[in-house]
Amino acid sequence: MKISRIIVWQGYAWSRSPTVIVQEGQFEQNSRKGVDAFEALVDSIRSALDRDAVTSMNRTGIRPKTPKNKVEMTYRGSFHSIRALAGVSTADFYSTVAEVMKAICPYPRYKIVSPVHDIESITATQFAEISRNNILTGCVGCGDDWLCTIKAPSSKAVSDVSAFFQVTISVTASIPREWYCFSPPSKVADSVTFKKWPLFEVISKLTFGYYVIADNAYPLSSSVLAPFTKPEIKSSEYSDYNLYQSQLRIRIEMAVGLLVNKWQLFKRPLSVDYCNSGLVIKTCMKLHNYCIDERIGRARQW
Repeated sequence: MKISRIIVWQGYAWSRSPTVIVQEGQFEQNSRKGVDAFEALVDSIRSALDRDAVTSMNRTGIRPKTPKNKVEMTYRGSFHSIRALAGVSTADFYSTVAEVMKAICPYPRYKIVSPVHDIESITATQFAEISRNNILTGCVGCGDDWLCTIKAPSSKAVSDVSAFFQVTISVTASIPREWYCFSPPSKVADSVTFKKWPLFEVISKLTFGYYVIADNAYPLSSSVLAPFTKPEIKSSEYSDYNLYQSQLRIRIEMAVGLLVNKWQLFKRPLSVDYCNSGLVIKTCMKLHNYCIDERIGRARQW
């Protein structure tokens, strides 16, 4: 006769594991942010994640996961260790991660906006400081396309599975570390993607004298500056322009490289359902902005 055993998990308190990590000085290394930044992130989306304890106890017999537990499950530690500590099933783990991502994306503080009005001049000044001898003035952002490898979706999700081994992400980085994300299917030219991008309308309406820097794949206009191709270079002035332009354009490549290479977030193909791939990418970019902003804020305090 086989006797089945039911194990009721009670979850774990926030004060246990993270406290040890803080005392060892490893919290920021593992979380990409300090304890204060983590607490601020939790507080900002607490109302969207909090659940009534009495209702949960009556329905499931155990306490609900706290907002801190949910946020920690989303980005700290490995899948297996978090499941063991929090006592959740595989389905519950992924549903919790999706719940946190859906709470982060619409929150006003993390909303992605375009530099306009007074922010234009501030951003342009900061970009000019990066440019050698302040040659390029008026730049408010750098744009590029990046291919994110994903798990091939099922035939039920899309009609043409062969076209979805990668997702094209159009990104713009500005001085305040704000990103702009669009995810059409792959096999689409950068210029076509850019024109379909909602941000294209905003960039095309920039005040005269302000512009975005991009590579040769983007259409040249008064609001988008691209480098000269080799046949177009007629003198040293053309080469100098390409050099100064590349100094600023590399900023977007550095930002993507931070997510892919240093943080290892997109090093391997994104193994999520196709319908959730955009949500995952957008959340990673928003948390990237948040971590960088908090790091800069702490540096200014010192």
